[in-house]
Amino acid sequence: MTERDFFAHLEYRLSRELRALRIGEAPDLACSGVSPRSFEWADAMPVFHGVVWMNGLPDRHPTNYEEEWRFTLRIHRAVSARADIEWKPLLPDDERHGWLGVDTEAQRVQIDLPAGWRTAAS
Repeated sequence: MTERDFFAHLEYRLSRELRALRIGEAPDLACSGVSPRSFEWADAMPVFHGVVWMNGLPDRHPTNYEEEWRFTLRIHRAVSARADIEWKPLLPDDERHGWLGVDTEAQRVQIDLPAGWRTAAS
């Protein structure tokens, strides 16, 4: 899986996780796009910053208008280069929870991915 593939799959995984969370003021919150814009290192661990497009906020947009929110994605695995990131093991399967934080007021999404949840065979 390439970095580009990962972020395309992450869009759909975010929407499924948001449905599972059923956030009080926004139970129908969904993601309709993920775009990484910058990359940095924090303690030898990769951190991506970018934009997610969110919809499903009826109090703010009765017609289901998309909002552009900011996201930070932290990968909790030290790697020596961006090209060394193994993307497939980082994508959370549907049984994994606790990796997503949402702040509807600040319009921010925080994604914290452990070093890997899957075995090499998955």
